[in-house]
Amino acid sequence: MIKAENLKFRYDKKKSLLITDVNIEVKEGYMTVVIGHNAGGKSTLFKLLYGALIPESGSIYYGFSDDDAYPEDERKQVKLDFDTTAAMRRKTAMISEEMPMFSTLDISQNIELYASLYPEFDREEFEKLSKDMGLTGGESRERFYKFLPTELSTGEYVKFKLCLAFARHPKLMIMDEPFANLDPVVKTDILELLQARIAKENTGILLSTHLLEEINDAADYIYVIENGRIVKSGDRESLLSEEGVNELRKLL
Repeated sequence: MIKAENLKFRYDKKKSLLITDVNIEVKEGYMTVVIGHNAGGKSTLFKLLYGALIPESGSIYYGFSDDDAYPEDERKQVKLDFDTTAAMRRKTAMISEEMPMFSTLDISQNIELYASLYPEFDREEFEKLSKDMGLTGGESRERFYKFLPTELSTGEYVKFKLCLAFARHPKLMIMDEPFANLDPVVKTDILELLQARIAKENTGILLSTHLLEEINDAADYIYVIENGRIVKSGDRESLLSEEGVNELRKLL
């Protein structure tokens, strides 16, 4: 789905690298988790994978199983650059703290603006998702749509952004610290949503966290990042074995 090879990046060439020789692969139909300290390079890496930043060196490739824009034998070999970023983003959604809503517009107006930016936005899917996530339903629907984003709780705000993003039916969802400042019930709701999307639409999920316990049993593949380097990686079973958990805790 998306694969990065030997990525290096820094904002200022007079300073040290923020991302150093990173290799990572996100597969369709699986949840991949990048775990590490705050300021360890997670957000910068995700911006590179989304095409928001250009690596100093290294390459990023992507391809989707239902992408007819390229010959079948090239679907996993499309290099991410200025010319291909738009095509990748039509199948990709990103959730982060830097995806704000317009605070002077109510929820219904934010929905209309989002839908105008993404032609693939599915209103029926959004209605279903927002109801399933407990944002709307019955009389609460009209009340919710009149809220300003600033009037939502942290959990409601994250759920709202997720519903918007998943209503586009993305093949890849990139989520930077989606569980930050959320209570355990909301975290459980979000994990259930992610697992449901993997099962229903074979979505690839890439998310970051700095808390080991947030991985739970949901992650399929785990990458541990420290100071811009991947210091451990593997499938959940191997990394979260008894010895693996102790090693990860030492790193974190």
